Amino acid sequence: MISVMKLHHRYHKKHPLGIGAPKEVANACIFLLSDASRYVTGNNLVIDSGYSTQ
Repeated sequence: MISVMKLHHRYHKKHPLGIGAPKEVANACIFLLSDASRYVTGNNLVIDSGYSTQ
């Protein structure tokens, strides 16, 4: 059986910025709904705490 510490280490190794909060996604939504994003078109905004950089 895998220990909790090993699982914790394995998770954080894949997610360099750690566990995100709902606020992280909410901030991205607020940005996309604001005028600051008016020139953002046809892109994916990835919010995965660095997982996709591997």
